[in-house]
Amino acid sequence: MTARRLGSLLAIAWLVGLAMPGTAAAASEKDIYRFAPVPDWVDRQEPDYQSPVPAGGGVDGEYYLLIDRQVQVGPAGDDLYRHIAVKVLDASGVDGNSQFDFGVD
Repeated sequence: MTARRLGSLLAIAWLVGLAMPGTAAAASEKDIYRFAPVPDWVDRQEPDYQSPVPAGGGVDGEYYLLIDRQVQVGPAGDDLYRHIAVKVLDASGVDGNSQFDFGVD
């Protein structure tokens, strides 16, 4: 799985979690990952969806408007917040951002 697909998957999963409030299960001690509403400690950044794509700025039919990663370090473990916004530019961008790919090890 490429980093681009992983980032897209995380962004979509985060948005799904926001669209379905109250569905995130409480994390147990054995949970590694969980999706939840945006916590208060996050300094929220909003992408500029109206910004023009610079010449040559798109790669594989997509242009990243925002890549935001914030970490809160605590005694019980670290909390990670990620927000990725992608502008799809053409059919190859639709193809690269319209499927879920899960790698299992």
